[in-house]
Amino acid sequence: MSDEPAATPIAYATPGARPPRLWPAALCLLSGLGLIALGGCFLIGVMVTNSSGGGFGSPIPPAPLTISQIFFETVLYLIALSCFIGALAMFRLGVAWLKKT
Repeated sequence: MSDEPAATPIAYATPGARPPRLWPAALCLLSGLGLIALGGCFLIGVMVTNSSGGGFGSPIPPAPLTISQIFFETVLYLIALSCFIGALAMFRLGVAWLKKT
């Protein structure tokens, strides 16, 4: 037998319940919305490329596109598509994080 007293728990030293961590899920959802907005900006670039230079709603018919403009539009479409796919992934990650907490 030992002469040491038994350890008594101290109320303020015990670990409390951890609150749910919602910040990562909220940031995932907000970044998904940001990627959707960014993809929309790239699609606006496609619209500007297709317009005839007179602005939106111009009565001037658009001229045929050159090879470089077609390549540029293709790149813009691919970047917009990757933004939308990334947004979908971020939404899935955020919702999975919310379900976990």
